[in-house]
Amino acid sequence: MGFDLTGYESDNMDMKPLAFYTAAGILALVILIVAIYIYMFFMTEKYTQELFLERDTARTIHYKKKEAEYLKSHQLKAGIEEALKYYNE
Repeated sequence: MGFDLTGYESDNMDMKPLAFYTAAGILALVILIVAIYIYMFFMTEKYTQELFLERDTARTIHYKKKEAEYLKSHQLKAGIEEALKYYNE
């Protein structure tokens, strides 16, 4: 078995598909980058409010509750009474 090579044979390769896929890939990349930028632009305010304002407010409220509970506790009252006894002598 052999092949009869007659010389140059055209391969029918065209540059149009390569150019189309390259342009489509670049366009898809640009659209993706713009979409991410727009998403982050609109969500920045929400994330800022959620991460800093709401979280810190919740922490402050929790801290104030714990502080009030501690100050109302009996151990602190007993300690204050002992300190007053000590310093009043």
